[in-house]
Amino acid sequence: MKRYAEKKFQPNLSLLENYYQIELICQEFESQFLFPGHTVILYPKVTEHVARKRLEMHLGPFFIEAGETYYMYRPLLEDITSRKKYVLKDSLRSTLDYLDDFPQNFREFEEWDYNLQHAYYNSDNSKKVDFYELSCRLKNDGLKLLLLHDDVLTRKKRRLNKKLQKLHDKERELHKNSLIEPEQINLIASQISKVEEELFSLKLKK
Repeated sequence: MKRYAEKKFQPNLSLLENYYQIELICQEFESQFLFPGHTVILYPKVTEHVARKRLEMHLGPFFIEAGETYYMYRPLLEDITSRKKYVLKDSLRSTLDYLDDFPQNFREFEEWDYNLQHAYYNSDNSKKVDFYELSCRLKNDGLKLLLLHDDVLTRKKRRLNKKLQKLHDKERELHKNSLIEPEQINLIASQISKVEEELFSLKLKK
């Protein structure tokens, strides 16, 4: 979010005017429905595929046949406030006709989720996307999200595990050497204990 705001900073404007512009940007990304009060950025992602067999679709014809092209929508959502990241639990499949209708920002994503949750009561035939039909095909009344666990704590835990493995390897090598000083063994043991304490601390934070 900071990088995005920095790109929008205009040197020809006063600090107050730039602050106002940044406030508008923050409001644009502020969640109203899914994560109230949080700042969330959506990174849309659409990939093209060729069906290997008859396949059910979420948008467009109910089925496509083997050999036909379809598109999968699975955006990344970054919650700046909580520092968590999410993706759709199940990608949305569509034909080319609906490719431009997928949400391109978080506000549109929230609108889709809201429309899905209220599709039974708020049917609107004027919209290209029939959200009641979509909810039936999804077998869900909303866009289910999957939390990605590769966050800062996870990456730190991974680094500590690698460090711990190297220390254990070094400890085994030292024990093979009959001429090694006890102080060196104690030093490695102390380093191993310190890394294990850090790992335990990270588990408590999870």
